[in-house]
Amino acid sequence: MAELTVATWNIFLNSSFPQTERIDDITDKLVELDGQHGLSAVALQEVMALRGSHHGDMIATKLGMDGYWAAHSRKKLGEHIGVIGRDLSDMSAKPLGHNKTAVKVYLGDTAFVGLHLRKQTGRQFPRGSEQNEQTEELLEWVADDEKAILAGDFNCLPFHTPRKMIEAEGFHSAFKDIPLGRKATVPTPEFLHSLSNKDRRAVRVFGRWLNVDDIYLRNLTAVDGGYEVGKADHYLAWTRVVGA
Repeated sequence: MAELTVATWNIFLNSSFPQTERIDDITDKLVELDGQHGLSAVALQEVMALRGSHHGDMIATKLGMDGYWAAHSRKKLGEHIGVIGRDLSDMSAKPLGHNKTAVKVYLGDTAFVGLHLRKQTGRQFPRGSEQNEQTEELLEWVADDEKAILAGDFNCLPFHTPRKMIEAEGFHSAFKDIPLGRKATVPTPEFLHSLSNKDRRAVRVFGRWLNVDDIYLRNLTAVDGGYEVGKADHYLAWTRVVGA
């Protein structure tokens, strides 16, 4: 039975915490994970590509992988979203609305989608129409993909509508298949001080339930997985899956 090992990581693009000063550590963490588990593909969010320097391409080159990228929300910061991996095919991008884009590649017969849903202004954990509309676009895009993986930063909690919409289309979290279960994916301890006072209050209230980064599977089963901490405000999430 074919196996895939995939991951997702929001590597934090913030002018107060320059990605240029962290990119070597970020790359080393991915090289380490690849050495341990043999990564098939990684969805990356908040990747900087600015003034001739493309951090996504730098990471892909170091890992001996290909990459596919799309410009994302904050153009002035050079924000990109993308996927790196081996043996990628049929790479494409799709606008989801509200200034967000998703990318899709194929790993054999499995669609692998990297995404980063909008965090709606003025709401800690959005439950409004913007995220729902983005999710509708996303689900329409993968409607014909029997085997599919949705990986990224959903910017909402597991019980919120967008993620319930995904589950209604036959997806489940990889972390429901393995004993580890879900855990909070933001903030990492080193970057707690990067949060606004409002976000810090949310951390105090919601604590371990702050699971915003996830990997959803359809017609696949997770057999291993976990979380890793690196030089970013989100944890990296990874899983090894087999076909149903």
